[in-house]
Amino acid sequence: MRLCTYPKAVQLRWSGREGSRGPGTGESIVRLMMRLMKETTMQSSLRDSTNLSRESLEKDPAVSFILDGDLRIVYCNEAWDKFAVENGGRGLERQKQRGRSVMDAIPALLKQLFEGRYRKVLSSRQAWEHCYECSSPTVYRSFRMVSYPDPEGEGVVVVNSIAAEWPHEGEDRKVCVPDEMIYGDDHGTITMCCHCRRTRRVGPGAVWDWVPNYLEEPPKLISHGVCAVCTTAYGRNRVRPRYTRTCVTSKDRLGG
Repeated sequence: MRLCTYPKAVQLRWSGREGSRGPGTGESIVRLMMRLMKETTMQSSLRDSTNLSRESLEKDPAVSFILDGDLRIVYCNEAWDKFAVENGGRGLERQKQRGRSVMDAIPALLKQLFEGRYRKVLSSRQAWEHCYECSSPTVYRSFRMVSYPDPEGEGVVVVNSIAAEWPHEGEDRKVCVPDEMIYGDDHGTITMCCHCRRTRRVGPGAVWDWVPNYLEEPPKLISHGVCAVCTTAYGRNRVRPRYTRTCVTSKDRLGG
């Protein structure tokens, strides 16, 4: 296991809280705190560094990219390509991303939040830090994203480093099989939480299940939203626990 800052949404999940998901882990918050105390806090290799040159970013294992003043991607480092290849993102290599707006990769529900934060970095020249989940089908992963003002121009340097990582375990990651009758709406659209990557069941109740097959092979029609638990990761006053019906095809995404 590797550990850094622990997202609030993950704390709720480990507490065994019922609600918008299936059964909780059953692991008490006390046991969680014991696990946290046994781990050594990891810090991003660039967190306290003022050296954000392209040369340094190219050698850093953190997935990094640079935005211009219009929030278009002008640079991605080698770690971007490595992450894309290892996580089913072939075709999303960095040379194909340059010139694209980063906002195209952000679900409609979060566009206002991220655009506002990036533009504040541009105007205030102050960094913004945010933790988020981006798990694979087999491994829980929490990332720490730090957005810095670009010291070499009028842009934003975004550095994503691993904060926590361990194999999926417990009832919280009970595997469900893909089933369009359960997860597809009238148009066959599958709705996935863009934070924890769980899939929403159609019908009342807003239950979100862990369906790793949809991560391995994304549906042709997929809509992104934020489940009720993960809303806490973005702030209750910023994002409402709902889902969008804005459909994108899997090939339109910038990342996994």
